[in-house]
Amino acid sequence: MKNTHVAQKTIILNQQGKFLALLRGASAPTNPLKWDLPGGGVEFGEDPGSSILREIKEETGLTVKQPTPFDVESQIENDNEFWIT
Repeated sequence: MKNTHVAQKTIILNQQGKFLALLRGASAPTNPLKWDLPGGGVEFGEDPGSSILREIKEETGLTVKQPTPFDVESQIENDNEFWIT
């Protein structure tokens, strides 16, 4: 069986409507020295809302208090398949 990885990104706006972009490091495993939005991998069974808050904190040190997801759901099916939509 092949592994599948799910990642998500977030747009963080300040009160002036400017968004946060991060410059990836030279040793980043993908897209080194490219601009990117905060985010990262969702672990098996992890709630996407909790996952994005964790990634924001890990990458920026920021604590987001009221995230507004566009449209995301996750569930583990009876056959132990993890679905994120």
